This record gives sequence, C-alpha cells and structure tokens, in this order.
Amino acid sequence: MHYLLALRFDERVFGTAPTVWLQQHFAHSTPAPYDYVAAVLYLLHFVAPLTFAFTLWMRSREEFARFTSSFLVLSYAALATFVVFPAAPPWLASRHGYLPDVHEQVGVVLSAFPSHFDLPTVYQLFDPNQVAAIPSLHAAYPLLLVLFACRFFGARALLLAPYVLGVWVAVVYMGEHYIFDVAVGAVYSVAAFVMTDHVLLRLRRGRRTIESPAPA
Repeated sequence: MHYLLALRFDERVFGTAPTVWLQQHFAHSTPAPYDYVAAVLYLLHFVAPLTFAFTLWMRSREEFARFTSSFLVLSYAALATFVVFPAAPPWLASRHGYLPDVHEQVGVVLSAFPSHFDLPTVYQLFDPNQVAAIPSLHAAYPLLLVLFACRFFGARALLLAPYVLGVWVAVVYMGEHYIFDVAVGAVYSVAAFVMTDHVLLRLRRGRRTIESPAPA
C-alpha cells in the first residue's frame, strides 16, 4: 500500500493536505447539513452513470455505445492502476500516522441514520474496495458524464458542472481522496473520452472501406 505520493503532492502544492484543513474547519462529531449533502453526492457515484447511460440509450444508441465504451475503458484502466499501484486514502493514512486526525466521514454520516436502514452495511456491499484511491473514480465518472452530456445536449449540460465540482470537494472533505487522486481521475476520464472516440472513428472508417464496392 502506497501512502506518500498523493500526500506529498498535496502538501507541496497547498502547504497542508486540503482534507486535513477541511475536516479541521467543518467536520464535527455530529454531522452538519452539508455532511449529508456531501454523502449524497458521494453515493451518486453508484447511480448517476447508470441513469445517464439509460438516458442516452433512450435517445441515441450511437451515443450510448460511445459512453459505455468510454466508461468501460476508464473503469478497467483504473482497476489496472489499483492492482499495480494500490494507494491509501487520507483516512487510512491518518490511521497509520501519516496525517493528523482524518475521519472516514462517509461512515460517520451513514451511521447517523436510524439503525433499521443499516446504511453502513449497504455501503460496504456496494463498495467492497474502499481503499482504491488513485485514480479517483468518484472524480472521473462525473467528468466523463459531463463530457458526453456536453456533446449530446450542448451548453445545457454545463448545468451539471456544480455536480462535478461538488463531488470533487466532497470526496476530499470526507477523507476519501487527495486532490492528487481527483486530478489523476480527471486525466483518466479525458483520456478515455478521447481514446474511445478515436478508436470508434477508425473502426467506422474501416467498416466503410470494407463495405464500399470495389471499382469496376
């Protein structure tokens, strides 16, 4: 498990890790309203991409194919990185003494719900790998969604920009990611978007070449 790369980057750029500063100023023993907002934004990670994919499927099968292809490329690239370079999130680094006190704020918020909801258990079942930090897929998926939304819906898709920024701030505040993780996730997202477009364009050109009749 790697603890220092993202931590050292954040400290070099910001002086102190933004997660530490945010939790020192905003995190309390009892969740505040913004904690619940941050938790909802965090948990939309499991819902938003599927909802957007379904919307594209209903409107344009071609854009649906592009989005799902990019989504898979992004996900498998991240998985390969998790295997080759497993990196610790801030809350885990704090447990091992690399950071001052940083809480896994998602668990704090979910534990505040009535016990019959059993949300911490549900969260663990949906997110079995809670220490895969680089790249941040919580940062990458919303950006990929907005990139495709801008292409399909035009300028109206910019209304989703606060959602992307909100998720990025939430994952840092809640101790799940460093700024470095978010930045790498954004790079992965843009790369998957561009790469998939390039590959699909070449495949379409090759298909047209094969299907076009040979000159007499």
